[in-house]
Amino acid sequence: MINKGYVEIRETCKLIEYDLKLAGKGRLWVEVYRDSEYEYRALFPDLDDWSTMPMTILTHKLHETQTNLS
Repeated sequence: MINKGYVEIRETCKLIEYDLKLAGKGRLWVEVYRDSEYEYRALFPDLDDWSTMPMTILTHKLHETQTNLS
Protein backbone atom coordinates (compact mmCIF):
# COMPACT_ATOMS: atom_id res chain seq x y z
CA MET A 1 0.00 0.00 0.00
CA ILE A 2 1.26 3.44 -0.88
CA ASN A 3 0.06 6.02 1.62
CA LYS A 4 -2.20 8.70 0.18
CA GLY A 5 -1.32 12.31 0.81
CA TYR A 6 -3.77 14.73 2.39
CA VAL A 7 -4.74 16.38 -0.90
CA GLU A 8 -5.41 12.99 -2.52
CA ILE A 9 -7.45 11.86 0.50
CA ARG A 10 -9.63 15.00 0.27
CA GLU A 11 -10.14 14.48 -3.48
CA THR A 12 -10.89 10.73 -3.44
CA CYS A 13 -12.51 9.97 -0.07
CA LYS A 14 -15.73 10.87 1.71
CA LEU A 15 -15.53 13.15 4.76
CA ILE A 16 -17.50 11.34 7.48
CA GLU A 17 -16.60 13.33 10.62
CA TYR A 18 -15.07 16.66 11.62
CA ASP A 19 -14.72 17.45 15.32
CA LEU A 20 -12.65 19.11 18.03
CA LYS A 21 -11.25 16.45 20.39
CA LEU A 22 -9.49 16.70 23.74
CA ALA A 23 -5.92 15.41 23.60
CA GLY A 24 -3.82 15.50 26.76
CA LYS A 25 -3.58 19.15 27.84
CA GLY A 26 -4.66 20.46 24.46
CA ARG A 27 -7.20 20.00 21.71
CA LEU A 28 -7.03 18.62 18.18
CA TRP A 29 -9.24 19.13 15.16
CA VAL A 30 -9.85 15.71 13.58
CA GLU A 31 -11.10 15.11 10.05
CA VAL A 32 -12.14 11.52 9.32
CA TYR A 33 -12.31 10.35 5.70
CA ARG A 34 -13.23 6.93 4.32
CA ASP A 35 -12.91 5.08 1.03
CA SER A 36 -13.80 1.47 0.23
CA GLU A 37 -10.72 0.05 2.01
CA TYR A 38 -9.37 2.56 4.54
CA GLU A 39 -10.29 5.16 7.10
CA TYR A 40 -8.03 8.21 7.39
CA ARG A 41 -7.80 10.59 10.37
CA ALA A 42 -6.12 13.93 9.69
CA LEU A 43 -5.05 15.68 12.91
CA PHE A 44 -4.66 19.45 13.20
CA PRO A 45 -3.55 21.36 16.32
CA ASP A 46 -6.07 23.86 17.71
CA LEU A 47 -3.90 26.96 17.24
CA ASP A 48 -4.44 30.59 16.27
CA ASP A 49 -2.04 30.18 13.31
CA TRP A 50 -4.08 27.50 11.51
CA SER A 51 -2.23 25.29 9.07
CA THR A 52 -3.86 23.96 5.91
CA MET A 53 -1.93 20.71 6.21
CA PRO A 54 -2.40 18.20 9.05
CA MET A 55 0.41 17.48 11.49
CA THR A 56 -0.19 13.75 10.91
CA ILE A 57 -2.54 11.34 9.15
CA LEU A 58 -3.52 8.02 10.73
CA THR A 59 -4.56 5.24 8.34
CA HIS A 60 -6.65 2.21 9.38
CA LYS A 61 -7.71 -0.67 7.14
CA LEU A 62 -11.45 -1.32 7.33
CA HIS A 63 -12.67 -4.75 8.35
CA GLU A 64 -14.71 -6.74 5.85
CA THR A 65 -17.90 -6.17 7.89
CA GLN A 66 -17.41 -2.37 7.92
CA THR A 67 -16.78 -2.03 4.19
CA ASN A 68 -20.43 -2.61 3.29
CA LEU A 69 -21.74 0.03 5.72
CA SER A 70 -20.81 3.10 3.68
